[in-house]
Amino acid sequence: STVTHSISLKMSAFLYSLLLLSSLALIKAVDQVNNGSWLLLLHNHAKQITLLDLESNLTQTVVATNETIVTFDYHLAKNMLFWATNNRIYRCNLNKTQDSLMTQIAYAESVASLSVDWVHDRVYWTDSATGQLEVAKLTGESRQVLYREGKPTSVIVDPFTSKVFWIDAHPHLPKVRYTWLDGTYPRRGRVWQAAPVLWEADRLAPHGPLALDVLRHQLYFTQVERSQTTVMAADYRDKKIKVVLNCWSMSPAMVLLEDRVYWSNSSGVYWTPGGSNEVNTISKQLKDIKQMKLVSSNLQLPDQDKCAENRCDQECYVVDDVASCGCRFGYSLLSDLTSCQDNGYAVIYSGDSIYRMTLSPEDSEPYSKIQLLYRNPASQISAVAVHVRLGLIVWSDYLNGKIFSASVDKPTVLKLIAKSMAKSLAVDWLQDHLYWTVDTRIHMSTMDGSMQAVVAEDPDKPLSITVDPVNRRLFWSVCGWRMLIINASLTGWNRSEMVTKDISCATSLSLDNVNHRLHWVDRTRGGSSSVYYDGLTRHNLHEPRIQSLTVFEDKELWIADHEQALFINKSSWITQIRLGFQPHGVVVFSRRAQLGGPDYCQDSACSGMCVPGIETGSWSCLCPKGMFLDEDNITCLSIQQQALTAGFPHSGDAVQVIAYDSSSVTLDYDTIRRAENYIITLEAVSSYQSRDLESERVKISTNTFPVTINGLQPATTYSVVVESQPTYIGVWRIVVSTCPPPLQATRLPQVYKPPKVPVRWLEDTQHVYDITYTWEPLVRQFYLLMFLQTHVVEMDEVHLNIRPRVLVNRIQESLADMNVTDKFFVVHHYENKEIFDRDTEMYLYNTPYDIEFFLAMVQVSQYSEAFSVDIVLSEKTLIPFSSWK
Repeated sequence: STVTHSISLKMSAFLYSLLLLSSLALIKAVDQVNNGSWLLLLHNHAKQITLLDLESNLTQTVVATNETIVTFDYHLAKNMLFWATNNRIYRCNLNKTQDSLMTQIAYAESVASLSVDWVHDRVYWTDSATGQLEVAKLTGESRQVLYREGKPTSVIVDPFTSKVFWIDAHPHLPKVRYTWLDGTYPRRGRVWQAAPVLWEADRLAPHGPLALDVLRHQLYFTQVERSQTTVMAADYRDKKIKVVLNCWSMSPAMVLLEDRVYWSNSSGVYWTPGGSNEVNTISKQLKDIKQMKLVSSNLQLPDQDKCAENRCDQECYVVDDVASCGCRFGYSLLSDLTSCQDNGYAVIYSGDSIYRMTLSPEDSEPYSKIQLLYRNPASQISAVAVHVRLGLIVWSDYLNGKIFSASVDKPTVLKLIAKSMAKSLAVDWLQDHLYWTVDTRIHMSTMDGSMQAVVAEDPDKPLSITVDPVNRRLFWSVCGWRMLIINASLTGWNRSEMVTKDISCATSLSLDNVNHRLHWVDRTRGGSSSVYYDGLTRHNLHEPRIQSLTVFEDKELWIADHEQALFINKSSWITQIRLGFQPHGVVVFSRRAQLGGPDYCQDSACSGMCVPGIETGSWSCLCPKGMFLDEDNITCLSIQQQALTAGFPHSGDAVQVIAYDSSSVTLDYDTIRRAENYIITLEAVSSYQSRDLESERVKISTNTFPVTINGLQPATTYSVVVESQPTYIGVWRIVVSTCPPPLQATRLPQVYKPPKVPVRWLEDTQHVYDITYTWEPLVRQFYLLMFLQTHVVEMDEVHLNIRPRVLVNRIQESLADMNVTDKFFVVHHYENKEIFDRDTEMYLYNTPYDIEFFLAMVQVSQYSEAFSVDIVLSEKTLIPFSSWK
């Protein structure tokens, strides 16, 4: 095709550096010594970035993805490539030969363009959906909204003059605006004013590319009129505008470098020398290029970072060639110009997304700033909580049954805390514990999920939960047959029914920690209510629209049904902030919302989870699932350790295990306070078998003790929860294991007494068991015992003792069932079956003479702390005194 264009100025005179007119992508490693140039090309289908070597014309696919790519830029010195889809920003290596692991650094509502500040190591982007200009470090941390107004599109940064430029795509009069790198700009007075305008025209391409000549302080942009495209240059020091190039209608993919213009259309990629009509073909295979960027070792020139040394409390930006302090999201700069004040911000969740928003506009700005922190279309967020000191946000993905945590400043790296369908979350920020409700239970864990325990169970189903760690109180609502709010200690004990009248299903529990008041939403009755911690002085707010609320200092933040807004009550004033989406819940992130307090667990030495008690200075040590509290009350032991060091695990003053076998356990209740009824739940937590334990749960109701629970699996460990009714009397938790079923005596030993007279075994005590299980993982022990029928005999030379005591008790119980004496000595001991089988003949030595006794071959099988005993008796016999001669 015939193309005409004119160059009004020599390109080499003012384009020493790269002039790029686009954003996003990936690149190959750039040799810092070689000044060869590369083109990064983003294809029109926006799912692939190609590297084109301008010297060899060789191409290489650098990025290929199933996601739609909208923009890109690079950091040459750091060997980093940044690119964005519609609502995610990624980072990877420029060097294809290195490990180019893709890392997500941020979420956004709708990314329009991004640009890298290669001197101060930050990335800037525009969000056309929220109308914001944002910035973050190269890792995605310290993310901040710099400006919110209009509809920003293309953006570019000049780190040498400390300016950021963007196009405000106004539908009638597009503008090129600019600010300093921190989003500030000169203003007249304290009244808010829009950012300065460098150029405005109705012909300004609202989504056109921007380019910089950083050495001549010139910004390049395009204007379009009919089929004519004009490249304009604006000197942003004296604001003089001039025409650089009048050309044919071309795609947005256009780059100027020295005396060449690189451009593309639907037919391929081309270049034209300055001042010439000549069209040179680079590639006809690379068609429909959406964006391109030039990469060369001379393009991103180095400069001194004036923020390398600063006294700033949080962030540092270069403003007008001078280091200036800035603050993170939710903070504002104090009058000393170095320190930051915590203003707090709201964390709002909606369906599959989590946002954060400033509570009030800063510096007379007309809008609150908002950021999309997290989005996963395959999730359903049911609850959110925050831990300010650790900088964490925690949420429950109810659809996938998981609880996650992440840095609130960069929630792109998720930490799985628990697999649980939590309906409500609460954080103890002093002890770093997380509470949540699931079905009939309240769970507690460490913030990393490494230790978890059940602190309460209620058949009426706890729903909403909140915690006051300063006053050591736990509150939850019950929404079942009974509807009420319960006040308890942090361990779930010491319960009292706090609110029982004029209440339906209370949701969205929130605390005023300073005034000691509990707030909640009553969706059935409409509105919200609050009471003091003692349940007195109730206040009701009739507002049928309220769906969720939280309390922060003297403000109530609440969400209304079918309203895409956040409402803030302060005194008699109600402020409404438009959101653009339907929120489901809100919490406040601020140090003033999570006040400090004494750490009663500082010197506890608890190896589990230390939980402060209601009494000042008191604390309890809770052990995680599958472990028990030792007698020292600070050491958590595993099931195996407990079996070797103690007898039945028990709580000491309440529920105890008094018996067990392979399919049942018997519990007794040894306490003064008796309840009307008890709900006992046994849930399998471990087994010798590789099987799914989720469905192995037994639940009964009783008002009498002892009680035997049948229908259990053999060789399985169960977590036992005994819940009293009424619930405020308490809940008790223990762990118990069932023993293996009786095992067949695989071999009866040949036993001889002097002078080599065989001992006969009673056939009616030899049992053959039909066992289909494979018990190889079990610990087996074999003993040969001598039982004395009536006399107490000294056997000084026999020193074989049985441990632990629970095994001795088990053997004595079995002997009692066989109507023989429970007095015995161990004369042979075999650690395992292999050793037992090698000893084919056994002889009785150092045994009393002229005294009748039984022999017993005892086979013991052990799982955890539970023992199964199988005994075969001999005939009654004696050793005549003459035999010893």
